[in-house]
Amino acid sequence: MALDILQAHQFSVGSPESLVHSPILKSIPIVAFSLYQEIATNSDLYQELDFPFLHQQGRNAFTAGAYEDFKPKLVEAILRPQFLKVSEEFNRLYNPFVQDDNLRALAKTYLLSKSRTDHDNLFNRISDVRLKNVLAVLYDEINHVLPLTAVRKIGVHYGPLLPPERYS
Repeated sequence: MALDILQAHQFSVGSPESLVHSPILKSIPIVAFSLYQEIATNSDLYQELDFPFLHQQGRNAFTAGAYEDFKPKLVEAILRPQFLKVSEEFNRLYNPFVQDDNLRALAKTYLLSKSRTDHDNLFNRISDVRLKNVLAVLYDEINHVLPLTAVRKIGVHYGPLLPPERYS
């Protein structure tokens, strides 16, 4: 079963709690950074949509429909060697995977789909848990986190409100 990274985050208002030490939690920042770096540095991507968090104006305003049209281009851009170049370990793991045309096609279908069958078709052919984690994080970033991030306005606080007694 793929990880739902939205469930892996621990939010706390009050005393801090330590995060669970898990390999997947170590891969989330690497994969997320690589994804956002690709959007920010790939001119074909960052000119396509208006991502407010990048302080740039794309050709189209960010809407759910525009993002659905944009997703295939994003997936094509990330399913290539050197996407995870920020981490040598992940890069060595990821490069052979994306150079295999069959696995790459399955990954593209999985990243663009919500079907359990597409998930199973890909994950049943991958034995390395770290690679499965990378793909699961990519799936959740592309399908959940990035759209939620892109609709936020810079400088607006979206967190929980503190009770009045906490202000003093």
